[in-house]
Amino acid sequence: MSQVRIYRFDRTPVGEQGGRWFTDVFADDVAKNALVAYKKLPPGTPLGSYHYHERCENFLIVLQGQLECLVGNVRYLVNENEIIYMPDKVPHATGNCGEVECHAVEFYSPSRGTGPDMDSHPAELPAEIVDAVGAPA
Repeated sequence: MSQVRIYRFDRTPVGEQGGRWFTDVFADDVAKNALVAYKKLPPGTPLGSYHYHERCENFLIVLQGQLECLVGNVRYLVNENEIIYMPDKVPHATGNCGEVECHAVEFYSPSRGTGPDMDSHPAELPAEIVDAVGAPA
């Protein structure tokens, strides 16, 4: 059995990547079939790279602020206390179009991996982007 670990998000050392702050909380060195990451996106952070995962699904839980998610050609605004699911093989990107810092926890199942074997593949942005309509399910 793997060793039990507890993680405090409020004491998270995060690395910067293009104005985005993130860290892999539990990666392949801890969990066999999942990866958990913590993200902090400053207000006005544009959408990141549009990409897809061949083998893993994504779940993002917004703890604070608002997360902008482009999934396929649909733009979703995911608010505090909401979760979004993004299927494997569907291109997506995330950003923060809100006015406060966004904090989110991201789950990959199975793990997307790390380093050169990471399951992340670039995709072309769709010609037309539409906004999601309606309230959360």
